[in-house]
Amino acid sequence: LRRADLGAYAAVFRDGAVVTALRNSVVYAGLAAALACALAAVIAWASSRARFRGSSVLDGLAFLPIAVPGLVLGVALLNVFIRAPVALYATATALVLGYLVRYLPYSARFAGGGLARVGRELLAQQRQRHLRDREGVRSVDTEVGVGSRMRGLALVHDAEVRDGIRLCPCDVDRSGV
Repeated sequence: LRRADLGAYAAVFRDGAVVTALRNSVVYAGLAAALACALAAVIAWASSRARFRGSSVLDGLAFLPIAVPGLVLGVALLNVFIRAPVALYATATALVLGYLVRYLPYSARFAGGGLARVGRELLAQQRQRHLRDREGVRSVDTEVGVGSRMRGLALVHDAEVRDGIRLCPCDVDRSGV
């Protein structure tokens, strides 16, 4: 314990492999969080506003990864990535897809909550003001729902970075230690 001081942290951050692993974790988590928020917005809109057969099934499918324990989900994704016809195992794409599958339910809940705050009567009022349907939906849903989508983005990115930092020691060459 005599050698335990803040210098140990400085030594870790001087290691180029650690800095690269941390940077990759933040970048890949940001990419996956942005994809999760975009996909969650589409799923939330389809399950709450669209009227087609099976639209509510999308919400259930998006929420399904929460019901599966993280270890089981990780092994299942690993199995899929190993057996995929395209080489996905040990790639950044696999990491982003894994983050996306794991954290999509959280993002979908935030996006759905934002859309639920916009009542159908508000959309009907926008349409009565002679706005085109698409513009009316875009203006109301975007203005009210953007806050919830941004909170979802921040939550998902934070969780993904936390998980990615736990994975960092696996990416570091410890041969010199």
